[in-house]
Amino acid sequence: MSKLQIVLVGILIMAALGVWNFQRSNQQKAVLEQSGFAISERLGGSPELVLDSTRRELALIHPEGAERFSLNELQNAEIGYDDHEDRARYHYRIELSFTEQRKRRVNYATEWDAQTALERFQSLVKD
Repeated sequence: MSKLQIVLVGILIMAALGVWNFQRSNQQKAVLEQSGFAISERLGGSPELVLDSTRRELALIHPEGAERFSLNELQNAEIGYDDHEDRARYHYRIELSFTEQRKRRVNYATEWDAQTALERFQSLVKD
């Protein structure tokens, strides 16, 4: 097998895994909605941050499941940053702090994406 063929096989495998993960996340959203969670806002990120404004809940959607939290449990939301020498993809995140010392992170590709999502999140949570 030539180097080009190996690279192409690697790309195909990565693409297939990406599609598989996307489908699994969509299945988790469907399960979440079937349980009564009405997604009113999608704030992106990894895991995906979604809100149900009516029930005043948020959920973090992973390919393997979804975590739900009441907005009443939310204590703080702020931008976090990791400075990596290798310039890995996710440096910026929203750090969510809940009651009972629970913390979760929602990763974003850029500072602008994280800041925009946090501002939108905070405006929705205030209401």
